[in-house]
Amino acid sequence: MFRADFGGVFDSIKAFYPPLCFALAAFVFATVVLEFWRGVRARRHQYGEDPFSALGLLIWRNKRRWGGYVVHVGFVVVCIGVAASSAYRKETVEMIEPKGTIKIDGYAMTYDGYRLEAIDDYVAAVTEVTVWQDGRFAARLEAEQRAHPNMLFPELREAFIRAKTMRGGDPGAYTTAVQGVYTLMARLEDQAGREVKTPSTEVAIHKSFSLAAPQRFGEDFYVTPLGVDPFTGQANFRIFVNPMVNFLWFGGFVLVIGATLCVFPDARERRRLEAAM
Repeated sequence: MFRADFGGVFDSIKAFYPPLCFALAAFVFATVVLEFWRGVRARRHQYGEDPFSALGLLIWRNKRRWGGYVVHVGFVVVCIGVAASSAYRKETVEMIEPKGTIKIDGYAMTYDGYRLEAIDDYVAAVTEVTVWQDGRFAARLEAEQRAHPNMLFPELREAFIRAKTMRGGDPGAYTTAVQGVYTLMARLEDQAGREVKTPSTEVAIHKSFSLAAPQRFGEDFYVTPLGVDPFTGQANFRIFVNPMVNFLWFGGFVLVIGATLCVFPDARERRRLEAAM
């Protein structure tokens, strides 16, 4: 009973964290904006400068102070990205056939089809999908489920090389050859009692930066094929919707700008240091 109650309390606290983070971020951002506004207003009143000149000269005359404020803004943007993408991420795992559709959080992903490839050191099932966002076309993506055959098995190595050399030729024969590699890997695994391939995936990502959907700005839509049947095309997809995750990159960019301002050479400080020495 105590554990169950404690878990409920902890869930309530976790639900409270994101709004608290957003409120603190808004407070810090408003404080920084107010400081800049006061500085610009003072320069305009004292020197009669236009707003842009006043802002530029304000920062240039005291790079460490105002660069530090910019760093604060970058950190706030990063915190917003972490809180939103962690707390409000949506996820689903579904098995569908070609031409099937998966819906999640206002998105609809249609599985258009797949093709088999034998490239470099792997065979792959490349899934082709179309993404619709809030009823509007968003993107066409490709995500791969790969298998790297163990070349220590001579039979498997020969089958893979044969399939790879057929690439660019007759599509039907090429597909059949790649399917043969998958069949051989399954048979060898049954015989050896262990994996004879190394699986990997290539994720497809759609990034939302359109101002036509501001509620989606900075959001990522991830598509990962966990498994694809090379004969039927039936695929098991894992899909993530990560809201505002790109704010991590925006915040990092702002942090770099602020840090650069802080360490940028300052002629006045150099003169004061020379005079002091």
